[in-house]
Amino acid sequence: MALPNCAREVIRRLCALVVSAAGTHCGAAASTPPPLDDIPAVPARPPAAPAGPNIPGEVRWLVVQSWQLGAYDASGKRTPRGWADLGFDLDHRLTTQALSKSGSESCTRLEGSPNSIATDGRDGIDNQFGSQLVPLLYAACPSTLHGNIPVRDSFTLLLRLDDAATADDPSAPGSLFVLRRSVGEDWTLDDALLEKGEFVSKIRFPGGFVRDGRWWSGPSGMHLPLELPLCGASVPLDLELGALSVELDGGAGMLGGFARSTAIDAGLGVLLRVNGACPGTSTYDQFVHTVILGLDVVADAPNLQEVGRVCDSLTVGLGFVAEPMTPPRAHGPFVRPEAVDECKKP
Repeated sequence: MALPNCAREVIRRLCALVVSAAGTHCGAAASTPPPLDDIPAVPARPPAAPAGPNIPGEVRWLVVQSWQLGAYDASGKRTPRGWADLGFDLDHRLTTQALSKSGSESCTRLEGSPNSIATDGRDGIDNQFGSQLVPLLYAACPSTLHGNIPVRDSFTLLLRLDDAATADDPSAPGSLFVLRRSVGEDWTLDDALLEKGEFVSKIRFPGGFVRDGRWWSGPSGMHLPLELPLCGASVPLDLELGALSVELDGGAGMLGGFARSTAIDAGLGVLLRVNGACPGTSTYDQFVHTVILGLDVVADAPNLQEVGRVCDSLTVGLGFVAEPMTPPRAHGPFVRPEAVDECKKP
């Protein structure tokens, strides 16, 4: 992605702020890339559940250990289009560069957005987070986005798959839990996403199924309060989940969804404040504005698109690697610690 001049200047300023925290030089990546777990390409549009009788399976618990944002390909090589394989086709259309320029089949982009900004990834994959925000972050703090990005100590996701056989299975319900912990403590289930007094998650996938060795969530539409480790900060990203899939043997997974502009504003606010870019400064305002120009869907429109309406949300695609885990039985309320705010320091 070619960065506009204003974005290059924002990156120059933000990078200077991040240097001391990241312990690297501006624009410098780690000298030797760490191994990158392979995230196999999955269908851009989730498949239909297989036909046939339900196959008895087991309960599986998988915990997310690391994220992939698309700054690298599976071999560990830096690539500008790694994002194009992450996520799903959420709006059920293939937006080419020509269609992005004309805007004839999609929502109205904000004034000032580049003509090609809404171009889709492979087979219509929608991932503006990867195509627009990740390059900005990589330019500012490359060493923290190198390879698989480990989850931070305070947040991760735990996936429960019920009756999940390795063969094709038309019925394998699932649910998603949030795990949190403080420094030096064990993981606990966050009460905020549990049904009151029960070890039952509010994020459930009753239409889950297994096909070709992968578990699929089926239609979702669930709200997911995600947190991502970006540039030294645990950045909140409230996501409307479109689809979720994971290999039953290997744990390579994929999720796709969208974040409303208000959620993007809140997440970027944490990211920038932690790195000393304060509201009201040109660095802060221009960085947020550059990202907001990437809004590509309409949250409440059919299939997230409606010609003539202004785009108000950003599509997100993420790869992840999960491992088997014995689930914790402890649960409780969790108060998210206030992020370091360099702007409040004298």
